[in-house]
Amino acid sequence: IKNLSNGRFFYLTRNIIQIMNKIWETIKYEVQLRIDAEPSLKPYLTSLVTSQESFLSCVSSVLASKLNSNALSSQDIKRFVIEVYNECDWLEEALIKDLLFFKENDPACKYYSTPILFYKGYQGLATHRAANCLWKNERHTMALFFQNRASEVFGVDIHPAAKIAGAVMIDHATGVVIGETSEIESEVSIFQGV
Repeated sequence: IKNLSNGRFFYLTRNIIQIMNKIWETIKYEVQLRIDAEPSLKPYLTSLVTSQESFLSCVSSVLASKLNSNALSSQDIKRFVIEVYNECDWLEEALIKDLLFFKENDPACKYYSTPILFYKGYQGLATHRAANCLWKNERHTMALFFQNRASEVFGVDIHPAAKIAGAVMIDHATGVVIGETSEIESEVSIFQGV
């Protein structure tokens, strides 16, 4: 059972909760190995991953570090993204499924932490998931703001109304455009310019 900030509850199967917890622990372990290998990145990796309390907080921190602008600071973006992630109870599971699908289907992806930290396809999709939640909650202006920032920063343009199931991989991302009426099912890999 997960208590959301707005007081709603939702139930996840015991198996999904165990998988999510194991992946989060694995990500923190991998990032500690990265810190040991590259000590100069310790402040960066610590602030984005190892100091975070949860997987969603980690993803929100990474996105905030990339999407900040003169319009919204990194702190503001993180606050908005984590708030949105907590509003949409399906989102964490979708992000985990995306991560698992990347790890299982991209031969270059050796670690769970890699897409979160370095793959703009995963980061663009994670941004879309927040924008999609905002869109569904009639917060169209903020949803379009996130769509625009993801397009500028990650080179992937996904309309907030596009319906994308979990377990999707956008490899390399640059130039990918997914329109408003698009529907993408689970276990789909999208390659652009590869």
